[in-house]
Parts: sequence; C-alpha cells; structure tokens
Amino acid sequence: QSQTGLRISEVLSICKGCVKTMYDGDKAYDYMEVTLSKTEKGEPIVHKVFINDLVRNVVKELTEATESLRQKSGLKELFLI
Repeated sequence: QSQTGLRISEVLSICKGCVKTMYDGDKAYDYMEVTLSKTEKGEPIVHKVFINDLVRNVVKELTEATESLRQKSGLKELFLI
C-alpha cells in the first residue's frame, strides 16, 4: 500500500495477471491494473498504477503462493478470505 498509494480495499482486490509491462522505446515500465470503486457515478473503473520492483516481486510471489487456493475457490483475487 505504501509503494502504490492505493487504498487498502484496492490492494485487497488485486487479481492474478494484474501486473503488465508497457514499452517506451527501449525502456520498460511495469504497472498494475486495479479496480477503483470511488468514482462520482459509483461505477468501478480500471486504473493503471505504475509499480516498482518490490511491488512486482511481491505480486509474483503472492500469485504463486495462492495458486492452489484460488483454483479451489474459483477466485481471481490474490488476497483470499
């Protein structure tokens, strides 16, 4: 949360496959697609949040650690309840 500026509810909603990479010439930038629910119309929107190596590595580790539980539950979120 401290590395992304996301609200805790937004962090808890991150899903498998949320980390993407965009390229600008020779440079690569990692970002995470998250669903933001606080909008004027009340409809969730997908937002790109640029991330550093620490966040990318944690999301990768969390994805791997929860794989079997997500398969059993059918959930996409990385933080399981």
